[in-house]
Amino acid sequence: MLRVGQGDADAFALLYRRHTEGLLNFCYRMLRNWEDAGDVFQDAFRYLHAHAGTYRPTAKFSTYLYHVARNMCIDVLRRRKRWNLQPLDLEPEVTDEASPAAAPLEPEDLEGRIQKAMEELSEAYREVVHLRLIETLSYEAIAEILECPVGTVKSRLHSGLALLREILRRKKIVE
Repeated sequence: MLRVGQGDADAFALLYRRHTEGLLNFCYRMLRNWEDAGDVFQDAFRYLHAHAGTYRPTAKFSTYLYHVARNMCIDVLRRRKRWNLQPLDLEPEVTDEASPAAAPLEPEDLEGRIQKAMEELSEAYREVVHLRLIETLSYEAIAEILECPVGTVKSRLHSGLALLREILRRKKIVE
């Protein structure tokens, strides 16, 4: 990021490639809409490029990046709430009747069902579970991104995982 601040376009392209998948998934998990997630993702990288000269490496770059994106996601969620906007869900809803319970789940099916179950978690729990399990960030990095104490991160993770387990049991995805 320091090289980006000095005008190195290759360094920016490298950051973009390294963080595309994880950041886009993070934005989707927060917003539950691919179009909004893509917009926030692009806005976050535009922000990085525009403010590269003022970046100071006080933490890991990924912590800084996720913090910027999280704040942008919160802005989108606030606008939705203010205007009572609901994202269009263009993906077909999968019901339990559509797939026989006796049939073994393919890894892709299982992953999709777990992701669907994660969407039922509140934003606070979903955020922490995603950052810890999917992005594999440390408790300290998550606390910095969320601007809360490490103890709060651990508590939310514990509660979020317990709720996720219950949702998965209720949907008969796990025993």
